[in-house]
Amino acid sequence: MLSINTMRKLLTVLIMLTCSVGYSFAQKVRVIKATSQGWSGGVAGSYGTNYSIEIKSDSRITIDSIYVNRQGIEMEDNANGPGTVVFDSLNHTYTINAIESHQEDQYPDPTNLDKVSSSTTPSLRHYVGDALIIYEYKGMKQLYSVKQFQSLPPIDYP
Repeated sequence: MLSINTMRKLLTVLIMLTCSVGYSFAQKVRVIKATSQGWSGGVAGSYGTNYSIEIKSDSRITIDSIYVNRQGIEMEDNANGPGTVVFDSLNHTYTINAIESHQEDQYPDPTNLDKVSSSTTPSLRHYVGDALIIYEYKGMKQLYSVKQFQSLPPIDYP
């Protein structure tokens, strides 16, 4: 059994290693609005959730990615990817839009029923809340936890 001093030293080393990774929960931003809206339709068997997070920062930051439901979504500056960021320089706000989509296979291959496929990216770390925003501020990666999304009525596409 380890002594108390040995446990303290081990804990100190673990904390130092964790801090040296380059991530911190510094709060350089604040959430103005965070919404989620379920959707279904379009292609048969398609469904998912649209997430929108508006944040304010007095300093220039770069949004790297977001984790929702423990799934990572990289952010892009164009509208072609599953995650986009729009910067409003007048109000110093960033609008993060992320789409989580699923497609059910109507005709599954009976020979592959035992195989499990997963397209989710493992979470960077455990976080409390509905989402985790990873951004860069002054050359260091920062983490911001979004506590809760406001749920909007679902959209049913034809």
